[in-house]
Amino acid sequence: MGAIAIDARSADPVEQIKEATAGTGVDVALELIGSAKTMRQAVLCLGPFGRAALVGLTAESMSIFPYTELINKEAEIIGVSDHLATELRRS
Repeated sequence: MGAIAIDARSADPVEQIKEATAGTGVDVALELIGSAKTMRQAVLCLGPFGRAALVGLTAESMSIFPYTELINKEAEIIGVSDHLATELRRS
């Protein structure tokens, strides 16, 4: 399906992805960790019309520059859950 391994410990993962895609970015970024840093990285590595699917849970906020990081690329951020809101415990 075209997936390649990226080692985020060796260098900036967004830069590695940009390099691997000849500067284009990815069609889909799947974030599973649940940290604001990796969620932002998922958005930053998107190409035109890309979709960042955020699955990981966090209470952290993340900043996005709407025009340059989403609107100009016509990219999307979507939330993905395997639970209904009514099934989640409120602590």
